[in-house]
Amino acid sequence: MAITKVTGAMLGNYTGGSADDTVVVGDGAGDAITTGTDNTFLGDNAGSAATTGSDNVAVGSAALLANTTGTRNVAVGPNSLDANTTASYNIGIGYNSLGANTTGAENVAVGDQALATNTTSSYNTALGTSTLANNTAANNTAVGYAALLANTTGTRNTAVGRSTGAALTTGSYNVLMGTYTGDALTTGNSNTALGDASLSACTTGDDNVAIGDQALKVNTADNNTAVGALALTANTTGDTNTAVGKDSLKANTTGTNNTALGNRTLDANTTGSENVAVGDMAGGSVTTGTTNTCIGTSAGDSITTGAANVLIGYNNDVDTGGADIRFGLGVNLSLTAGNTMKIGNGSTFITNTWGSNADWAHSSDERLKEKIEDATLGLSFINNLRTVNYNWRLQKDIPEEIRGKHVVERETEVRQHGLVAQEVKAALDKAGVDTFLGWSEEKDGTQMISKSMFVIPLIKAVQELSEELNELKDKVENK
Repeated sequence: MAITKVTGAMLGNYTGGSADDTVVVGDGAGDAITTGTDNTFLGDNAGSAATTGSDNVAVGSAALLANTTGTRNVAVGPNSLDANTTASYNIGIGYNSLGANTTGAENVAVGDQALATNTTSSYNTALGTSTLANNTAANNTAVGYAALLANTTGTRNTAVGRSTGAALTTGSYNVLMGTYTGDALTTGNSNTALGDASLSACTTGDDNVAIGDQALKVNTADNNTAVGALALTANTTGDTNTAVGKDSLKANTTGTNNTALGNRTLDANTTGSENVAVGDMAGGSVTTGTTNTCIGTSAGDSITTGAANVLIGYNNDVDTGGADIRFGLGVNLSLTAGNTMKIGNGSTFITNTWGSNADWAHSSDERLKEKIEDATLGLSFINNLRTVNYNWRLQKDIPEEIRGKHVVERETEVRQHGLVAQEVKAALDKAGVDTFLGWSEEKDGTQMISKSMFVIPLIKAVQELSEELNELKDKVENK
């Protein structure tokens, strides 16, 4: 083999023109160089078509074989970037990496057959054997063996992990990270999956988010969000579900529009829809029940097939799995009847059964009380009260010291019937009573009344009147 040195270092049967700072090693390497500078071509026919392109590196048989004017390309491996002609800023490392690329620019391909069929698309990054091997689109990133293997025209996809997005063909805007993550996706768009085997059965679904081991593993539907190991892992066609927390909605298959936030929330739900559960194990036994709202640790964890229950607070629950339309606000409440609401805790609460009397009731069992004695607040107190008609003031006319506490404008045109809190307080002071809870005062000085509390002194007043009437009757009868 003849050795010829022309400006740069040339080793091989070199027949090209002159070029500065060029290194050529191999038969036919850099044969067409005319004025291109700072090139390095190592291997038979490496850069053999190069004419004016500069700053290229080609290592391997036929690497950068067809490149003419493209600059700043790096091709390492037999046939890497061998079809590239005028494109620049590409990096191909591995057998046939970017092998079909002609004018696509700023691509990075590392691995056997990486970006092997890419021709004119730009801004792709493929790291791993067969990554983006069939790609013809732009702005994709694939890291890991066979990642985005089948992608053809899908754009702006990111896949990191073995076989992630391996079946994706035309789907775009997907982010997939983890072994076998989203590996069945074909045309699905705008999916995000992070975690081993997450979203691994989805083919055409759109707008799903799966974060966690096997999250949304068998999902084929749209608009689901699963964050946490096994979250929505059994979901198939149920859409528009949100599950955040380990095992949340893990048994859901076709249920839709569910929201579960917390460890094991709604974890037994299969086909129930439009449930909301927030808190550790909230709604944990719901299977086919619908439209339940359970907020708080263990809230509603006895509901199975029941519907339209609202339970807010720690351990608020129903007494039977098929319970319907029961509302609880507090802690440790047990809802035992439909169309019923309870507010309080397990032993002290108010309740309203709106399906029948629709009045509030309060626990009043003698066994809950002590120091029981006769009340004295009665007729004289009632006689000292003035019932009035009134209108609410406009917001601008309320004294400044309490104006900010009452920001909602009341119905100022409606004539009201009631009492004046200050007059109630004066009547209480006259009676020498300071324990009556029908009157109270806020920290800002606003005085309040509770009309239902007036039933007790009214009862006492009626009793006193009845006693007076009986005395009068006795006098009349004894004349």
